[in-house]
Amino acid sequence: MSDGIRVNIGQGWMYLKQVTFHKLDDKRWDRKGPIATLFFESFPNSDYHQALMTFTVRAITALINPSHTLMDLKEYPNAEMNHCWVYYGLCLNEDRAECHENEWIPVRVDHKYWSDLEVRMFKDIVGIMARKYGANIVGYA
Repeated sequence: MSDGIRVNIGQGWMYLKQVTFHKLDDKRWDRKGPIATLFFESFPNSDYHQALMTFTVRAITALINPSHTLMDLKEYPNAEMNHCWVYYGLCLNEDRAECHENEWIPVRVDHKYWSDLEVRMFKDIVGIMARKYGANIVGYA
């Protein structure tokens, strides 16, 4: 993730239980808003899981646009990167019951300025990972 630490990106996905894809707000000129919320069962080391999933989302965003980059986590722990925000532990109001009921950890991914193709690619990659790990998929269109 940084400073030469070896990262097993697949490890975080093993705890994935559900992915909810959100409808984009096409009324906004910048289209900013949530794309997806990934729900994970409780993870033994939440600090590691947060860093791991933030890094994983950043890796996906770096794949979908040649102008996007993948930098060390210490350079963007909470800031915008690749016109994307990763909110660990936060979800939309309509998803809160899901989190409390199942004791899941949400990871919400928001974007700004992404093209339809970038959004589609992100959804497809996350959807493939969800199917691989047997997670429930909601709202995939």
